[in-house]
Amino acid sequence: MPKQRRARTIPQYLPPYDGPKLQRFRYHNFPIQWLGRLDDDRDEGSGRQGFVFHVKINDREYALKVFKFWDPESAKYFWGPYLGKSTPLDTAAYCMDPFYAECRAYGRIEDAISKKKLRRDVAVPCYGFMHLQEADERMLESFDVDLELDTVDPIYQQSAIGGYKVRAIVKHLASSEHGVNSKSLSRILSGIKQLNGNKIYNRDIRQDNYKDSKIIDFGSAWTEPHGILDKMQKRAADSTRMTDRVQFDQMVMEEKIPNPKGYRGMPDSKYISNLRPRKGEKQPGGSQEATTG
Repeated sequence: MPKQRRARTIPQYLPPYDGPKLQRFRYHNFPIQWLGRLDDDRDEGSGRQGFVFHVKINDREYALKVFKFWDPESAKYFWGPYLGKSTPLDTAAYCMDPFYAECRAYGRIEDAISKKKLRRDVAVPCYGFMHLQEADERMLESFDVDLELDTVDPIYQQSAIGGYKVRAIVKHLASSEHGVNSKSLSRILSGIKQLNGNKIYNRDIRQDNYKDSKIIDFGSAWTEPHGILDKMQKRAADSTRMTDRVQFDQMVMEEKIPNPKGYRGMPDSKYISNLRPRKGEKQPGGSQEATTG
């Protein structure tokens, strides 16, 4: 870890950008007891967004998703044409960094639940974000995980919120069962439609992104208002908004999930051609490898 300059004060809510925000975890200053990895079976490819750990904080167990550092320059080829190449890097990060994607999505989820516009059983609960302490960073080294700090622009990272502090999101500790089956398909599809109705587009609907039939990861999500989605042509924007329902149909087909009642996200099978990238292909702003947590 390079020598750190004094980081800007970490706000109570993130991101500092128009739209929904996630609150800081209530026990963010409490010591963390690291109990192990929850995603040891995952490939260690460069496309993944981070790592998920089983932790205990204030005598309660959680799933802690620890994010890799993310360099906006690495995806400028994608966001540049929409936002403008002179757009400040932190603005681009608020649109595309998987950490901010989760903050925005869960911020909207919490608000929608409080307004009774979203069921509580659609997504695994999130309890807030936190920046890890130096002792926790040393513990991460013992797990031999690469947060890819050496790939980011140091000038940008020094100016980013938190500086070189490692970012994480605290979630409910779910079981190891995905819970996607013929009995849960109707509820899962209804949940996807509710998310989309609240202008949250997960963009990574797959069996591996569910635990206990709830979505566990929003690192690839776009939540409106969204700088890039707002600048897209109408056809492309509409296609993005349909992605979750298309991927629901793909999931049922690829995983051969019994579907006797014929639940469909899209009524026309031609939309199956609009599939997610194949496993291993990298998508700007997030991995197609869902994480546990």
